[in-house]
Amino acid sequence: MKKIFLFTFFITTTGFILEAQHAFIDKASIEFEVKVNNHKSFDSWFDNNENESSWQENYKSNVSKYTISYYDFNFSNNKSIYTFNRLDQKNKSQWDNDLNYEGNTWYYDFDAGIGAFKRNFWRDEFNFTDSIKNIDWKLVPTESRMIAGFNCRKAYTVLFDSVYVFAFYTDEIIISGGPVGLHGLPGMILGVTVPRMYSSWIATKVNINGVDEKKIVSPADKRSKSKDEMFKKFMKRAQEDGKWIQKSVWDLFL
Repeated sequence: MKKIFLFTFFITTTGFILEAQHAFIDKASIEFEVKVNNHKSFDSWFDNNENESSWQENYKSNVSKYTISYYDFNFSNNKSIYTFNRLDQKNKSQWDNDLNYEGNTWYYDFDAGIGAFKRNFWRDEFNFTDSIKNIDWKLVPTESRMIAGFNCRKAYTVLFDSVYVFAFYTDEIIISGGPVGLHGLPGMILGVTVPRMYSSWIATKVNINGVDEKKIVSPADKRSKSKDEMFKKFMKRAQEDGKWIQKSVWDLFL
């Protein structure tokens, strides 16, 4: 009887400890799979113009329907860094070479309330800093899903006045962060879809033992400008095609 009691106590205690460890993750390395529908994204840049349709179809025939890439989100001490890792070579095309994902970085110091960013956009590099802005999320407690082994709840917001963002977050990972420039929920964002950008970000694995804290460093340097300055610089360079500019702004500043 005593052995049975001790065994039951051991199992119960061990389960409690594991549950507690799982419930309060304050540092980890998270891999995200990012998927973009290139064909639909490209179509959204143009009106239904017969003069452009043949050119559009020719372009799509030479570009893979989807671009799939992988990014790493590392966090510790309420600081995070989100960086490009690799492209899925099965879906890689010349389009991806032109976009140049290497070096894309989003850094946040949540205690200090600041962010620093390095974005390669086409053949230009944009380095800028900004304060962490509040995102007006609406929680949807009735909807949930499992992502990378974590129970996640749904939330949504609207950015750039008209772009709906749907997210799934877990309060088992306590940092209020997420992929790209998304943050501000009561826990870590592990899944995102942005229908108007034909894009999704889904966590594929969470490693609580694989954090290299030396990598969580701001990319800001002497070249870094404020986000407002960088926005003006970008708009000055951009072409005068409304839809092209609009989509590019979303890509660059999300």
